[in-house]
Amino acid sequence: SQFIISKIIISLIFQLILMIIAAIAAIFVSYILFGFGDIVEDGFVIMTQYQFWTQFVISYALLIIVFFTTILFGILISTIAQNNISSITIAISSYLVLEIIKIKLKIGAFIYSSYIEFPLNNLSELMEGFHASWTPKLYYYLSVNIFWLFIFLFIALFAIKKQEFK
Repeated sequence: SQFIISKIIISLIFQLILMIIAAIAAIFVSYILFGFGDIVEDGFVIMTQYQFWTQFVISYALLIIVFFTTILFGILISTIAQNNISSITIAISSYLVLEIIKIKLKIGAFIYSSYIEFPLNNLSELMEGFHASWTPKLYYYLSVNIFWLFIFLFIALFAIKKQEFK
């Protein structure tokens, strides 16, 4: 259990560092290209600066959830696989199989990878002046990701209990 929990904590810290660096880079580039202020089109304020930053933080917070689900998938694979090459092979193969199944059976709403673009697409629609609500798809987003989080964590903990480490 300590092995899995330490991998999860380190992975989450690494993910947060990468997301903070990406957010700072996005803020820096957008400031250079567009500056800061209200989003205005034809004299109408589409989104105030406060609304934008609120939505920006919400979208990145939601991205953390789906990326954390992906990290737990990787941790599951790394606990099952014996070495790096088999781990990479299993991860890529299982992702491709999952995507093929998702497309063939039209079950995208139940697969966590379908929601990677959701937060940023919503933010983009809000910035373009479209009325977008987080609520309808947010419940699916949270429930699907939390479901997969528990599945990956349970299987990883079960697999680690069956293996012996020296």
